[in-house]
Amino acid sequence: MHSSKSLLKAQKYLFVNDEYCLTLVDRLIDKGDTSSQVYELKAKCYLNLGCHLLAAECAEMAIKHGGANPSLYTILLEARLNCSDHRYVENLIEKLANSTALYNVLIEDIAQSAHLINQNVLAEKLYLKLLFTDSHNHLYLTRLGAIYQKIGDMDKAQFYYLSAIEHSPQYAIAYNLLANVRKLTEQSNHIDLLKNAFERSEPSSDSYALIAYALGKEYEDLGEYSYSFSHYNAGAQAMRQHINFDISKVKHAFNLTKKYFDEYTAESTLPLDSIFSKKPTPIFVLGMPRTGSTLIDRVLSSHSQVESLGELSCFKESMKRVTNFQGGEGFHHQFYSYSKGQVDFQKLGEIYQQLAKPVNTNSYYFIDKYPMNYMDLGTIAKALPHAKFINTIRNPMSTVFSNFKQIFTHGMYNYSYDQAECAQQTLYYRDLMAFWHKQFPGRILDVPYEEMVGNTEKQTRSLLKFLQLGWDENCLNFHKNKSSVATASVSQVRQPIYKSSVAGWKNYEQFLEPAQQVFSN
Repeated sequence: MHSSKSLLKAQKYLFVNDEYCLTLVDRLIDKGDTSSQVYELKAKCYLNLGCHLLAAECAEMAIKHGGANPSLYTILLEARLNCSDHRYVENLIEKLANSTALYNVLIEDIAQSAHLINQNVLAEKLYLKLLFTDSHNHLYLTRLGAIYQKIGDMDKAQFYYLSAIEHSPQYAIAYNLLANVRKLTEQSNHIDLLKNAFERSEPSSDSYALIAYALGKEYEDLGEYSYSFSHYNAGAQAMRQHINFDISKVKHAFNLTKKYFDEYTAESTLPLDSIFSKKPTPIFVLGMPRTGSTLIDRVLSSHSQVESLGELSCFKESMKRVTNFQGGEGFHHQFYSYSKGQVDFQKLGEIYQQLAKPVNTNSYYFIDKYPMNYMDLGTIAKALPHAKFINTIRNPMSTVFSNFKQIFTHGMYNYSYDQAECAQQTLYYRDLMAFWHKQFPGRILDVPYEEMVGNTEKQTRSLLKFLQLGWDENCLNFHKNKSSVATASVSQVRQPIYKSSVAGWKNYEQFLEPAQQVFSN
C-alpha cells in the first residue's frame, strides 16, 4: 500500500515540476507501491512531459491494478492518440462502447478520438447525439463542422461553424475555420462578421491571432493584398510574443544530427530480410510544411497500392521510447548524445511498425506525411531499411510566405511567426536534406512543388517509378479521392490542379523584405 503522505507530496508537484513529481512516484514504486493511484500519477507526469508511450503504459498498469475509472481512459486515449496508434484507439473505443457507464461518461472524449482517427461516421453520430441534449454547445458545433470539412461537405461545414459563432460569438476557432472552408468572393465572404469579432478581441490574445489570420485569408481571396498582409502580420506578432523560441537552438539540433551521422556512417544498417520487409512499406513524405506534401499524399493514395495514414507522430514517439526519454527540453540533443551502442535500431523500427502499420490492408505502401520527419531521416533510414523518402521542395520565398500566413497548432512550427526565422529554418532544412542525400544516395526523391503543379502527370510517373509501382489513372483524379483530409490544404486538394499558388508570394513581395534579406546573405 502507498503512503498517503508521500503520494500527496508527489501530487503537489504535478504541473509544477513534473520531473520531480516523477522522481517521487518512482521512489514509491521502488518501495513496493503498485497501486493504481501511483501509476495514474506517473501516467499524468509522462503525459505532461510529452512521453506519450510511457504515459500509455503507466495508464494501462493503473487499470490493471484496479483503476478502471474514466480519468484513466481519458489519459489512455490522449496518450495513444499522440502516438498516432490509431488501431489501439479504435479497439479501445469499441471496448468502451461495450461498457455503458464508461461510454456515457466518456462520450465527448470518444467522439473527439473517433474524429482524430478518421472514424468520421461514428464521430458525426456522437456529436449529433451530444447536440441533441446541448444544442448550443459551440465546441460540438465546431467539431461537427470540422468533420464535414474533412470529408468534403463544405456547405454543412460552413453551416455548423456559423451556428457555433451564433451561439458563442467569442469563439475564435470557429471564425478561423469558417474562413478556410472555401475560396471567398466579393459576393460571398465573411469580412464584416470577422471585422466585428476582431474589434472585440483582446490584442495579443489567441482569439485576436486566429481572427487576424482569418481576415488575412479572406482579404487574400479578394485580392486585397495590403489588407491581407497587415492581418497576417498582426496575427503572427500576437502568436510570436507568447512563444519561447530560439532559432540558434534549431541550428544546434541540426548540427548535432549531422555530426552524429558523420561519425557513424560506417556502421551497417539492419539486414534487408528483417521484419521490415513485410508489407506494407512506409513512404515518408517530408519537407517544410506547406510545400505540397498533401498534394503528393492525395496523388499517391489514389493509387490502388498506396494507403495514406496522414501526419503521424509515431517515429518521434518511438525514438523517445527506445531511449526511455523522460521528458524535458532538447530531445534531439538527448537522443543524439545517447551512447551509440545503446540505440537499438531494430527495436526502434519495430515500435514504429507496431504503432503505424495499418490493419487489414492489401496495399503495398502506407504514407506517413509528418513534414518534420526530415529532421530524423537518417535515424528512420537506419531503423527501417525498406522505407522510401519523398522530399517536397518549393521556391524558398513561397515556402516562407506559405508558412508565415498559416496559424499552426500550439507548439508546432514556432519559427513560422517571424519571417527571418522562417527563412533561416528553410536554409537549415535545405542544408540538412543535402546532407541526407549524400548519406543515403538513391533513397530520397525530391519533388518540386512548382513542377508537380506544372506537369502533374510527368511528376506522378516519376513518383510511381521511384516506388516501383505501375501506372494508375486515378492518381490524376486525386481530387475525387473520397478519403478525409485533416491539413490546412483540405479545400485545395478537393479541386483539380490550379497554378495560382505557385508564385502567390509575389503579391506580397514588398512586405517580405526580412525573409529576402536572409536569403540574399
